[in-house]
Amino acid sequence: MTDTVICKACGHHGDSGTHTKGTFAVEVILWLCFLIPGLIYSIWRLSSRQDACAKCGSTEVIPIDSPIGKKLLQELAPGESATPVVQYRPTMGRKGGLAWKLGRLVSRAGRSRPP
Repeated sequence: MTDTVICKACGHHGDSGTHTKGTFAVEVILWLCFLIPGLIYSIWRLSSRQDACAKCGSTEVIPIDSPIGKKLLQELAPGESATPVVQYRPTMGRKGGLAWKLGRLVSRAGRSRPP
């Protein structure tokens, strides 16, 4: 569940964490004492899990690639980009390389030969 987000509370941008309402101790006590309330509490805790800032724990986080996230990032860190710059790397190898030879071999094997 970790996505690149920006926090509205502290301005931190990076991977998000998770925040779950309730406490683990109460969950264990309910499971040990009462089966049905423990199950209901566990389901409630799992359904209330949400993204949170990894730095301050605030749940007011916005995806960094959304329009509002890009605007907020531009205001807080003007030199940084919301989308990382990726260097172009061609996917095809040179003629005569291993991939090229393998492709030729497969294409030859796929041809039907007359009997």
